[in-house]
Amino acid sequence: ASIGDLAANLAVARESPVMAVSACFAGPLFNILFAFGLPLGILTYQTPTWFISFKLTGLLHWLVWSHIAAIVAMLVVVPLNHWRLGVRFAYVLLF
Repeated sequence: ASIGDLAANLAVARESPVMAVSACFAGPLFNILFAFGLPLGILTYQTPTWFISFKLTGLLHWLVWSHIAAIVAMLVVVPLNHWRLGVRFAYVLLF
């Protein structure tokens, strides 16, 4: 996230709260997918077997599983909470 993202999300939120939620998710998601997708796509294309292996050790292993847990929590809790996110859920995701 950046100051530019914050300013854009605030401008969108003033116009339409529904679009603000989409903007808050879409901006970081695009950044992550583009930041990982482009280099890995190029690397995959340059690799003769088109197979890239990653070794998950230590902190990287913990980070991957914590991100998966946060995504699953959001996929379960948000619809059950009638698409409203409370402060408690934000604290759970932060810690």
